[in-house]
Amino acid sequence: MKNLFKWIFICALWYIVGFLVGWIMVFLFPFTTSSLIIRYKWIQSLVGIREAARLGGEANIFLTILVGNTLSTASFLVLGALLLGSLISFLLGILISLLLFTGPYRHGMSINASIVQLVAIESLYRILATSLGMFVGAKLSGASISFKPVLVGSSQSWPAKGISGLGQVCREHKGGIIVALLTITLLILYGAVFETFFF
Repeated sequence: MKNLFKWIFICALWYIVGFLVGWIMVFLFPFTTSSLIIRYKWIQSLVGIREAARLGGEANIFLTILVGNTLSTASFLVLGALLLGSLISFLLGILISLLLFTGPYRHGMSINASIVQLVAIESLYRILATSLGMFVGAKLSGASISFKPVLVGSSQSWPAKGISGLGQVCREHKGGIIVALLTITLLILYGAVFETFFF
């Protein structure tokens, strides 16, 4: 599972680069970026942000957040498997940074420890999902580890080994994949509990 940790490192680095790009954009153009986020508010749904006031009781809020975050994280896993993980991590970093740092301009409130903790949790399980997808996708396609935002030069296209290849990869790396999926699941649950009851 050494390669999985390398993919995590690469995706995390691209996320950090994207996060810094987003921060620079807000630093240089705070009102422009804030107005863009307000205008295109729907993009917040891409990272699981909810308008809790519209959802009803705490049970409904929890389930909505849990399902939404699970589905969005599954899409990160799939995009990673398509060898787009580095690019997706970079774009995620920009998006999270824009949402975080335009918050004070949009809501008139400072960034507090709860917001930082929630952003860290949600970013972590998405990066892990993307990295796991990259690991599986690379095993299926014969792609080598690369820091490029989009992997090129794979020996085969992703579907070349088909479902049987996917089964083989899962069997060969069963322990690491189970640990990664369990970690992602626990982080999603923790994030949903935190956002519902402590945020």
